[in-house]
Amino acid sequence: PQVSSAAPLLKAIQTALASRSPERDFEICTIANGLANERRIAIVRALIVAPRTRSELHTNLNVSAPACAKHLRILLNSGFAEEQNQLVHFRMPAHPLARALAKLLVPVK
Repeated sequence: PQVSSAAPLLKAIQTALASRSPERDFEICTIANGLANERRIAIVRALIVAPRTRSELHTNLNVSAPACAKHLRILLNSGFAEEQNQLVHFRMPAHPLARALAKLLVPVK
């Protein structure tokens, strides 16, 4: 997506890398993996608008149920989604890098 400035993202990356030991690189890889697929980005964008069931996601986004389940598992593990009462919700992650990436996906009004 086009953004007015990459400065917030770069600052989040610098903060994340400066405050973490190299052994914690796995955390950054998990965050990056969460949004490393077009379908996962589409799922996050749909969840930002409103919570959805798994069935709604795979039907509305034209993704097979097994593929949708795989993508949701990755989003749940990376902190961009959570599941409650059979609804999948967008979750703003606590990590500064994840927060910066998530903000890029919020629809412009």
